Amino acid sequence: QFFIFFFFFKQKTAYEISACLVGSEMCIRDRQYAEESKEYNEFKKQEKFYRFFKGDFKKDISDIIDLNNPELDLNKFGITTQLIKGYTVYKFKQPEGIYLIKNYLPIATQVECCVNCLNEYIKKPFRTNMYVYDEGYTEADGTKPKDYSREKFIVNDPKRYFFNRKIRWTNLGFQYDWNNRFYPNVKTSVPDNMRQLAMEVISLLDLGSYVPESVIINFYDKKNHMTGHLDDGEKDQISPIISFSVGLSCVFLMGENTKDVKPLAIRLDSGDVFIMSKHARTCYHGVPRVIEDSLDAEPFENYLKEKYQDEEHAKLKELGDRSADEETELPKNNEYNAVNYLKENRLNFNFRQVEVSNDGA
Repeated sequence: QFFIFFFFFKQKTAYEISACLVGSEMCIRDRQYAEESKEYNEFKKQEKFYRFFKGDFKKDISDIIDLNNPELDLNKFGITTQLIKGYTVYKFKQPEGIYLIKNYLPIATQVECCVNCLNEYIKKPFRTNMYVYDEGYTEADGTKPKDYSREKFIVNDPKRYFFNRKIRWTNLGFQYDWNNRFYPNVKTSVPDNMRQLAMEVISLLDLGSYVPESVIINFYDKKNHMTGHLDDGEKDQISPIISFSVGLSCVFLMGENTKDVKPLAIRLDSGDVFIMSKHARTCYHGVPRVIEDSLDAEPFENYLKEKYQDEEHAKLKELGDRSADEETELPKNNEYNAVNYLKENRLNFNFRQVEVSNDGA
């Protein structure tokens, strides 16, 4: 019934009900959504199965591709491996153009990215789904979105973290108009450290020229999901999408260019990077499930202990400026808070090239 409610009111409440449905794993409108037909297609069947699955993701599902499992039959799924500069790169036969590198991001980089996502990338000039509450904003029909109870969504706990859980996505670089499905000539800078992440992957896999012009950062809690969709808003439909996972694991569905084909179900963990290039760039994909309590927190805890040894580590909870930020109205998160956030949530930040370059890349 959730889906029926969402799509019946989608024109007025898309951001209210499911503001997380945006990005390389997300879209607000899926014009071929299966609920519009009498029977579920193959993609929708898998979405429903994984979203409502109650068993053990490591023991009870033989069709999920969990590359942490040493007994996984790679041949069954058409997966080959290649060692490149010390990284094991998994290459999928179908759909063509999928690469996955496990544990690619160092722990320090994951923590740094999380701190920036919680503190900086949710502030102007970067735009989040909260822009619908800006002064002067109205919907296409002239109405304003219904206000929400901020207290219901705020986490303001120094023993956990500081964040408004109503924020589901933020956009760096080219600012996409999710209602009208195009990129207007509005953009911010893409932070150098973020650009570098994408370019290092492009170089490692020798994927040619690339300009990371837009970054979508998705914020998931354990209940969030997104339906299958195409990333068809960019003029450039050839250059790959580079997608990083940090925090809780998820089930990622990778389909074909039609939802009538059963998608692959792939487990993505913290630190993984997933690349959709070539044919896969134009295929359906989605995330039906974030896996609760799936983060291996020990490496993160060890990182904090090594960085802040002895009494410094004991005082880490108190480090940083605890005065409220003028824009977020919350204290800033330190690394301790970031690790706590990742234990309960998932971050996904994905890069895409928007404009077609002169050489067609």
